[in-house]
Amino acid sequence: MPQPRSRSNAARLMGLSVALAATWLVVLPWLGRQPAVRAHIERNESQGIDPTAKFYTETESTRHALTRLHSLERREPGALWAASNQTGAPGISSSRAGLIDED
Repeated sequence: MPQPRSRSNAARLMGLSVALAATWLVVLPWLGRQPAVRAHIERNESQGIDPTAKFYTETESTRHALTRLHSLERREPGALWAASNQTGAPGISSSRAGLIDED
């Protein structure tokens, strides 16, 4: 005969499974139909962005940015590291990095 504790664990597992299934099958599809989320999905689809592959390490723009970063590091060692930010902690100085294209 099962112990009372194992029954409560089974009940928790069942509750968690139901909650996960409800989220996956009801809540997420509902969110996907909301105008703001739908617009984002349609924008990604129109640009050919695969939402299951949101890792941009192999895209052309990433290679371009890394090339610019390495070039900047060679020209000005330490340029990406500001002495401190407003909290006094070390941080990256994006304004000096020149990473944002203005065209």
